[in-house]
Amino acid sequence: NVEINRRSASFLIDTGASYVALRESDARKAGIYTSWTDFTYPVRTANGETKAAYVTLDQMQIEGIRVEGVKAFILPDDQLSTNILGMSFLSRIESVEARSGEMVLRG
Repeated sequence: NVEINRRSASFLIDTGASYVALRESDARKAGIYTSWTDFTYPVRTANGETKAAYVTLDQMQIEGIRVEGVKAFILPDDQLSTNILGMSFLSRIESVEARSGEMVLRG
């Protein structure tokens, strides 16, 4: 679980994803609202190509590691089955390490 603007949401860590990708419903829960006119950026997902809204998240926090001003894309719920914790967050922390079947993040 990751906190976005102090609201919890489930994420999948994906070091191959350039950006954080957030389901529209979870964005709303975190106080981030978009309109259909914001969805202008073409992106590729496991479901194919779609349009996303580009935003800057005030803050994200996971296990005490806090990052402010994280670039992210918001996608319609039917285009993204789970939120993705991508490199726009991961590249701003001290280290990301896979060992013994688990991912270790250090702030």
